[in-house]
Amino acid sequence: MSKKVFFNQDARVKLQKGINIAGDATGSTLGAQGKSVIISSGYGHMPTATKDGVTVIKSIFLEDEVENTGVMLVRGAAEKTLDLCGDGTTTSVVLAQSILNDGLLELHGGNGFFGRLYRKLFGHKKCNIQEVKSGIDKAVLSVTETLKSMAVPVVTNATIKSVATVSANNDVEIGRLIADAYDKIGLNGLLTIEDSKTIDTHITVLEGAEMPRGYASDQFCTDYEKMLAVYENPMILVLDYEVKRMKELEPIMKKIAASTEEFTRPWIIIARGFDGEVHNTFIVNKNRNKVPVCLICAPVSYQKEALRDVACLTGATVVCDEKGKKIEHATPEFMGTCAKIVVSKTSTMIIGGDTDIIEREQIIKEVNLEIKETDNAQVKEVLEKRLARLTGSIGVMHVGGVTDVERKERKDRVDDAVRAVRSAIEEGIVVGGGVSLIRCIDELDNISVHGDESIGVDLIRKACMAPLKKMLDNAGLDDDLAYEVLNYSTSENYGYNVKIKAFGDLFEQGIIDPVKVVRCAMQNAASVASQVLTGDVLLVEMRPAG
Repeated sequence: MSKKVFFNQDARVKLQKGINIAGDATGSTLGAQGKSVIISSGYGHMPTATKDGVTVIKSIFLEDEVENTGVMLVRGAAEKTLDLCGDGTTTSVVLAQSILNDGLLELHGGNGFFGRLYRKLFGHKKCNIQEVKSGIDKAVLSVTETLKSMAVPVVTNATIKSVATVSANNDVEIGRLIADAYDKIGLNGLLTIEDSKTIDTHITVLEGAEMPRGYASDQFCTDYEKMLAVYENPMILVLDYEVKRMKELEPIMKKIAASTEEFTRPWIIIARGFDGEVHNTFIVNKNRNKVPVCLICAPVSYQKEALRDVACLTGATVVCDEKGKKIEHATPEFMGTCAKIVVSKTSTMIIGGDTDIIEREQIIKEVNLEIKETDNAQVKEVLEKRLARLTGSIGVMHVGGVTDVERKERKDRVDDAVRAVRSAIEEGIVVGGGVSLIRCIDELDNISVHGDESIGVDLIRKACMAPLKKMLDNAGLDDDLAYEVLNYSTSENYGYNVKIKAFGDLFEQGIIDPVKVVRCAMQNAASVASQVLTGDVLLVEMRPAG
């Protein structure tokens, strides 16, 4: 196919149009008064109504290839925030839209015909976009550090309920159910979501754990809508080395193939890494021969310990040369199992594993001792996460609904809320309703800048106001209220509650956001906007005529 080339302002303006279409559609769902978006699934299929920002932006495809490239760019920011936090997709889009629109106004307003005439008459310099980007980077770093300094740890059931309620588009019932679930599984526990076989939504609790590393390739996914590899009753092989050749796995594969019952079960291999030949062979077999398999790399740090933990939780034997257990001597008895395994891009969830209880208790004692003896904060944090992996439980939230459309929409919001709660537990919470970003604005005045870096800082200053302005717009209110929040300095938590249309202490009212969600939304939005602002040439593959 041929490619069309766009330069400078032509490229940016076309991208801007696509980003604005995506931003306006997705942004309409933001806040307590956010609107539903109805998505057609094609002729003969039931449409979907949703307030879930990521569902909206994933459904936007524009006929114009250049404008659609803009949609894809901002979708990338939203999806990265989703991968990291499970929430904040709409905020990412709104922030990216704000930074880009104000940035292009500075860039094109300063470099267009009238800009050139103004500079000629008054001696102003041409805008230096690289300095603008540097200012953006400095401002985002300042916002990130300010958010972290404002963080409040999550310790109460009421806080979890508030985070979940806000993330689920202010559905109090969903917030209550998720808070109840964490009451049962504890803050170290994990909460997963499945369809209910009835119209009711309920919770069951199972033994399980999570490993902070996902599949080696998204080609192993079984659910491409959610980008997950999900298997029940798998065989799990744990290898404490990198697999470089398929020949190394042939002995155990032949032994498993000899057992018809074992051969039909899904096969999960967890190792330090996989060479290209091994990786590609399993992908081909999975796609062509429908072999249920998934390759998972061990976590980057503390690999040996992580592999030992997984083996303990699944009843597997770690294959390791140091212990004299080579892969060629491995038998099916070396393999562990669990009731279900759910693998995403970033994590692996083991549910109902065949846990070696004695081994687990021994590891827990060792980890507790290491925590007491270390003074290194980073090492302590890693050990605490390892302890949580060994001691936590997993709750399964079965989501019901009267119709398939209702259940799917509710399930999307529950998924957002659950992941937002996990982000809150990781990094703490800040006041919500767009106020936390507004409280970062004053710190931007302390940044040391030179040249056009001040323009970049000003872009982030304006962007910090954008989420609250969008919430006010969705509620049919004047955005002057946002400036009243900005100028009110008596309380950091003072803001405007668009649901009850009144000012007050939003923290006391339960309107809160996870720090991680707000932080990642700003970082990813600024990254995408900077790419567009600093880009001079756009190459787009054109569809053939007809």
